[in-house]
Amino acid sequence: WYEPWLEACLADPHSEQSLELARLRALELEHGKLTLLCWCSRELREPTWPPTCHADIIALKMRTLH
Repeated sequence: WYEPWLEACLADPHSEQSLELARLRALELEHGKLTLLCWCSRELREPTWPPTCHADIIALKMRTLH
C-alpha cells in the first residue's frame, strides 16, 4: 500500500512528499551518500507483500529523480 500511495503523492511536484524526496536527493548529491532507515516491522506485514520496506521504496524513487 505504501508504494502506490507515494506514487500518487509524487504526481504532484509541490506535495510535501515530492519536496522531501528532492531534499533527500540533494543531500545525497551533496554528501555522496545518504543512509535511509525504516522502523517498520517486517513481522507485521502480510506475507504477500514484497520484501521491501519504506526506506527501500524511497531509495528506489530517489534513483528515478533527475
